[in-house]
Amino acid sequence: MATRKVLVLLLLFGTAMAGLWHATSTGTHAAPLTAGRDRTLADLFLKELVDFVPEPTKPVFTGAGPGHWDARIRERGWILREGDQYRMWYTGFEHDSSPLLKLGYATSPDGIHWTRYGKNPIYDEHWVEDMMVVRHEGTYYMFAEGKHDQAQLLTSRDGIQWKRVGQLDVRKKNGEPTEPGPYGTPTAWVENNIWYLFYERRDLGIWLATSRNMKVWVNVQDEPVITLGPGEYDKEQIALNQIIKYNGRYYAYYHGAGAPLPGTRKRLWCTCVATSQDLIHWVKYDKNPLFPLEENKSSGILVHDGQRFLLYTMHDQVIRHVPREDKKAATTERGEGKQPCTTRPLLISGAGPEIHQATITGPQFHAPELFQCFEDYHNPRLKRLRDEYELEQVVEGEPNEFRRILKLRHWVHNRWRFDFDQNFKGDAFAILEKAKTGCGFNCAHSMTVLHAVLSSMGYVSRYVLGDRNHEDLGGSRHHGVNEVWSNDYAKWVLLDAQYDCHFEQDGVPLSALELHEAVRKDGGQGVVLVRGVERRQVPMAPRTGPQPHEATIFSYWWVCWP
Repeated sequence: MATRKVLVLLLLFGTAMAGLWHATSTGTHAAPLTAGRDRTLADLFLKELVDFVPEPTKPVFTGAGPGHWDARIRERGWILREGDQYRMWYTGFEHDSSPLLKLGYATSPDGIHWTRYGKNPIYDEHWVEDMMVVRHEGTYYMFAEGKHDQAQLLTSRDGIQWKRVGQLDVRKKNGEPTEPGPYGTPTAWVENNIWYLFYERRDLGIWLATSRNMKVWVNVQDEPVITLGPGEYDKEQIALNQIIKYNGRYYAYYHGAGAPLPGTRKRLWCTCVATSQDLIHWVKYDKNPLFPLEENKSSGILVHDGQRFLLYTMHDQVIRHVPREDKKAATTERGEGKQPCTTRPLLISGAGPEIHQATITGPQFHAPELFQCFEDYHNPRLKRLRDEYELEQVVEGEPNEFRRILKLRHWVHNRWRFDFDQNFKGDAFAILEKAKTGCGFNCAHSMTVLHAVLSSMGYVSRYVLGDRNHEDLGGSRHHGVNEVWSNDYAKWVLLDAQYDCHFEQDGVPLSALELHEAVRKDGGQGVVLVRGVERRQVPMAPRTGPQPHEATIFSYWWVCWP
């Protein structure tokens, strides 16, 4: 029973606790893939990104009806999942001739049942429509259309009290002002301290501008980066709703429209997707649109629920969609009045009715003898650490568990400069607070804080101490690091937050014991040192020298778990 309990803990606490995030040509149509390319369209457009069905079948949020300020809702709204709460911002209005479109807010515990904020509308000083929200370094940035389809920016510290910064200043590639006229459906993405702004002009294409100060935005080119067509479904109008990054590629979720219905001016809008490696050159999904055109679903965005992507279409009612294979399981396993079940059934390839019991094989788990328990995810101090330092935002939009772990390590690495002589003693809170004053710290402090950060985010972590061969250096050169249980690799992995690195062999991250055995066997032949979230290979410090660097396999000649 002890083995089973610890295994369950590992599986539960090692699960990613997610929170985003944020499209095929340089002037003509989307660049087609050719047979000579390594990856096919099916490889690029993974099932979990494109194959959705409604669940539940009815809208989860609509206008409040006659007599309310938000009798109707329209255009793109935005949903963020933060911790255990879903937050929605939406545009509300009373009727077609309403003089002002206002900003509303609602929350949900499950993404299905929504409660409007009691003090709605939360912003009614200016026209706000077709908005999206980016949370970056503790501030919420809202990019929205203003009156006459003019892109504007608002900011907030809590997502409820908003302040208008003003209309966006978008320039041509040469720095000259763009031609007067509408530029709407602004969609932002931030990466490496550069902000990317996608926008449409009269829905005739999607342009891209960048900025480092969010004051002046300059086109990367003066032609659209996503153009109309060639399919009938987006041949006449398009607008971009969201950018996400998944498995190293960018994906743009946009809506498009073709010709008006015969004898009318009405167009049917549809939800589509494209992908890119550089945010400039895009390939459209060959099975666009994602839903039948007659369903008229648009303003689609993805939201990660911690296990999978959900797709919400927002205009002019909010419809929630789940991955196709998950719908049956969710419907069967959810009873009346219960919250949606997010567990998935065990699928056995080639199983028939004669199979009545399954035996699961895999890496054998041995219950630890030294480590009898793990931190409780709901511990108030761990929750305080998550909330106070906004750790959910560090991994927001990252579905891959191991990359989430690496992002948390990178976050700790960047908290302070290295100070080998620092002898400050305190817990993770004390260290992080003192770091704000500019103090530097050493490996012991990095080890302490990373352990707390990983535990607060639901990962199983432990301390590791390594030391050099004393015969090499004439004395000790100990180093403090961590190990974390990786569900992706079904093993312990050593993490060094001080140097933002770990060790790999044939692409597989190694544990402290594996490093110890490798260095004793042949000096670690075939083991490489990788750094950062992108796992860049970097040179290892030599075995000996006047001041040997700890980021080397030779630091693990001796290992222990204190």
